[in-house]
Amino acid sequence: MHFTASAWATTLALTSTSAAVSSQSVLNNCTESIWITNINSTKSTIGPLEIKGAGGQWDTEILGVGNSLGVSKTDRFWSNETAKLILGTSTDMGILYWTISHVDGDPFERQTFNITSGETNACGNATTYDKKVHACQDKDVVLNLKLC
Repeated sequence: MHFTASAWATTLALTSTSAAVSSQSVLNNCTESIWITNINSTKSTIGPLEIKGAGGQWDTEILGVGNSLGVSKTDRFWSNETAKLILGTSTDMGILYWTISHVDGDPFERQTFNITSGETNACGNATTYDKKVHACQDKDVVLNLKLC
């Protein structure tokens, strides 16, 4: 069987577009609003966006290396006086990496959060700032960050 360059390119394009993309979801079960600031691998920034309490949700795909999702309790995300939860993610060569940390204080110091990765937690889970880099196959994983 022979492929021409254009047939091969078409086949490759169709294969890469059908690949499953991992994503992250933030569920705000707190009574008050939170603010999301997302910096993606192209260094484009979204936010701060207000996510209402008692069930507000925000979802986005995880693409490329060096993504950072910041969660704060004020719209003053860039202030050094604002405590931030940071969920860092990257996808590279078929592997999804993630870690959880905080900067300028812990915005959920007296509240809970958890991160799960599907029903089987195939990519790990966390209920604290565990200082680990979690890794798994990048196959349609959904990182769920539940607050409060």
